[in-house]
Amino acid sequence: MAHLRRTCASSTSTCSTLRTWVESVGGHTSRLDAFVGARGRGLRFSSPVSQGECVASVPLRACFVDLPPPSATKDPWTRAEGEQEPRLARLADMLAHEASLEGASRHAAYVDSLPSHLEDELPASSFVPSDMKHVEYAPCMEQIQLYQRRLATSQERRSIRGRCVDDERRFAWAMAAVHSRSFACGRARLLVPFLDLCNHGGDATPWHLRDTRVSHRGNLQWRIDGPDEAHARVELRSLVSGQPEEALLSYGERSNDHFFAFYGFVPLANPHEDVVLFAGLDACATWMKTNGHVPGVKDQAEWIRRCEAAEAAVANVERIAVEAGERGAVEAPGWKLLADGRVDARLLSAAAALQGASFARDKGATYGDELRRSVEEDGALEEEALAAAKEVVLARCEELSGAFSTDLVDDLVALARPRKDVDVPNAMLDEQEDYYGTMLAHYSMRMDRNPLEAVRAERVQFPSAKARLAGEYRAHKKMVLFEALHAGLAGL
Repeated sequence: MAHLRRTCASSTSTCSTLRTWVESVGGHTSRLDAFVGARGRGLRFSSPVSQGECVASVPLRACFVDLPPPSATKDPWTRAEGEQEPRLARLADMLAHEASLEGASRHAAYVDSLPSHLEDELPASSFVPSDMKHVEYAPCMEQIQLYQRRLATSQERRSIRGRCVDDERRFAWAMAAVHSRSFACGRARLLVPFLDLCNHGGDATPWHLRDTRVSHRGNLQWRIDGPDEAHARVELRSLVSGQPEEALLSYGERSNDHFFAFYGFVPLANPHEDVVLFAGLDACATWMKTNGHVPGVKDQAEWIRRCEAAEAAVANVERIAVEAGERGAVEAPGWKLLADGRVDARLLSAAAALQGASFARDKGATYGDELRRSVEEDGALEEEALAAAKEVVLARCEELSGAFSTDLVDDLVALARPRKDVDVPNAMLDEQEDYYGTMLAHYSMRMDRNPLEAVRAERVQFPSAKARLAGEYRAHKKMVLFEALHAGLAGL
């Protein structure tokens, strides 16, 4: 789904000024037009294109570029625990400084094209406790709170040092801009004038039907090309031939957490959605012991032995992932349940080990597929251990699902209800109402609920646009949990 980027301009006037400036510094934008349409402001093709064709480019020297030190983390929320600056703070400094210069900035046309109150639209920077209570998903709430604490600390340090950012609100605005509009290139991060008008064209799939077919909606990809830094250009190249209705660029294959917090929208039918079941081994082990999922532990020595076995099993999973070129899967925080029913292999292996499973010395506890193959090769013990690990996962899903204050059908009733938002285009309203209406019919049937009774009851109300956005976000978490509980775990 393409995302509506709210801006301070209601017409293409600022876009026209920006385009003129980009062309004046050596950019090429003639194959794309900025427009205000059904989804707000975006880019569209001005004429038919060929697959692989460069449809727009901007000189790197006209962009904001930040290359962080090697020690910087890849965590999308913050830097490493020991670092006090929020991630992307240097890039925000650059943008905020240019904004403080107003008309004297060489980037004035770009700064003027950005939303004037972007920090008020993104949950990461704007949600207060009264908004947060509608999220009801602890991992996201904790990360937003951590981001806000570090943002406040960063603002205070800038005030004390008398650096270029003398306005706290301006820095918060700049942080919101770089999080929601910047491009990632390796460890570098860039703000690219005009090209960042592209709306999101992410992957979509009806995973609630366990349909694994993915629709790729993006029709552009970007890259940096040129013989050296002085002559480098940021290019948009077409992935298709013809003349699609709108130019769309994928913002990345990620769960709804980042889209919700830093872009201010929730993708529909996102195949990369997930739910964090445990923060890691310590949290998993504590929960299993507290909830009676570690039978046969007679003394502390036995418990320590099982924890050590689980630690070794997790290390083995991570080793295999790295060797398979999937380092990112084990670097991401949290042990997760994915939208298609797959479970983090570290969780399955750790749960089996904590329950006393033994594994062949030469293979250990590995990925779900490997663990399942060991069932066939080594017999009943592994099969029993795998079944017990599955029960741990389902018990945790049941607990998380029951922790929400409202049920899925009541949320969907509220989300399918016609909206009165005056700043949201009708086409976007129609798409959302159709989607949530379809989900309401689907889950009402599967949960044996009468949708008409739920509509009349109106158990869920959204007192604000922020509450509704949080409602969209938590509804998708509930869908993931429901599918695991009622459709089963993939491959198990």
